[in-house]
Amino acid sequence: MESVHQTDVSAPREAMLRRRRRSLSVLAVGSVISVLLAGVTGGAAWFIAGAFVLGTVGYFYSLRKQALRDRERRAARQLRAAHRPSEVDATRSSSARPADSAVRIDDEDVELYAMDTVDLSGVYVERVEYIEEHRRAG
Repeated sequence: MESVHQTDVSAPREAMLRRRRRSLSVLAVGSVISVLLAGVTGGAAWFIAGAFVLGTVGYFYSLRKQALRDRERRAARQLRAAHRPSEVDATRSSSARPADSAVRIDDEDVELYAMDTVDLSGVYVERVEYIEEHRRAG
């Protein structure tokens, strides 16, 4: 599998990767500085250090989950592409028979004439007239 740096990366993806690197850098530097500061001063500085360290660990965890989801999505996409026909000629006329699950209606079929029908032409008109009658002037 190729690394992200070995492939051509689109501009939005490159911007996302820069943002992730910048966020990770800020969290890592903040964690190191806050832990050193808390070690020297002690007290309430440990709360700040803990927040930075938890933020860094949480961000690493979310990046890892995202990487696993991306890997699964990429594998599924490659699997679908492998089962897809490699060449499709859209200009060629298709004389293939439609699938058996397709619904075909023949207007000249005798069975259609014997079927019951329901006339719904007046159902919605009466409702509109009712609304017009009960509409209040504002």
